[in-house]
Amino acid sequence: MSLLFDVNVPAINKHIKNILVDGELDSSTISKMETVQKEGKREVKREVEFYNLDMIISLGYRVNSKRATSFRVLF
Repeated sequence: MSLLFDVNVPAINKHIKNILVDGELDSSTISKMETVQKEGKREVKREVEFYNLDMIISLGYRVNSKRATSFRVLF
C-alpha cells in the first residue's frame, strides 16, 4: 500500500494502527496468510497481512500524498 499511496511503510503502519485504535475498523479487515518461498535449498515460511478494501479506502482518506488525493477523487 505504500506503493499505491506513494508514502513510506511507517506512515502506512501508523495509519493502520490509528484506524484500529479509533475503532473506525476492526481487525476483521486484516487476513493473515502464510507464504512459502524457496531460498536456496530451504523453504522459508512467512506470515503476511492482507487488508480488505475497507482498510485500503480508509487509508486513502488518511494518507497525505498526491497519489492519495487522486485516489480520493476516484472514490
